[in-house]
Amino acid sequence: MSRNSFGRDEMKQFIRSYKEDSWDSESGSYRLLSECGCEDAAQSLYGESTGEMVLPDPILASAFAPMQESLSAQAPCPDSYNMAADYLVQVPHELVEMIKPLMQELGIGCPASLARAMGDVLTTSQDLGVTGVMNPEMPAGMEGELELEVKPDGEIEVSAPIEIDRIDLAIEEALKKFRK
Repeated sequence: MSRNSFGRDEMKQFIRSYKEDSWDSESGSYRLLSECGCEDAAQSLYGESTGEMVLPDPILASAFAPMQESLSAQAPCPDSYNMAADYLVQVPHELVEMIKPLMQELGIGCPASLARAMGDVLTTSQDLGVTGVMNPEMPAGMEGELELEVKPDGEIEVSAPIEIDRIDLAIEEALKKFRK
């Protein structure tokens, strides 16, 4: 048996010692095992974002690539999945920032679990006809310059659709307007 596997012997040991291993002397009670470690993470969900651009990590794209084909085959629309995955592996920190408000509202510390739940609910919702899919083609006459409006409360309203390769430009432009 390999050193990193969890086999029969390890399972027997876990069953024998789970009560002792899950006792939290600080709270004086048993606690559930933390699968991802979000409950014990040093980084707070409520910590301030630095606002700095984080360079993409080339390791993520190469680590995800071997899994992408089989995962996209399970998606309702493999082409959409692949387009999204190709973009998201380049901006994982920005992705977390996008879903952080919902994580805070729900008190969830694991972005991957939130995203998995969102995907599962949306897939089921589409399958049942509760929500639909959307045509990504821009209607005739909607092409044009990007227009942003920063409202007094700081919310940014986009009056024209943003192409995915222009998101950084849109954010930069909005921040300039906001700082004025």
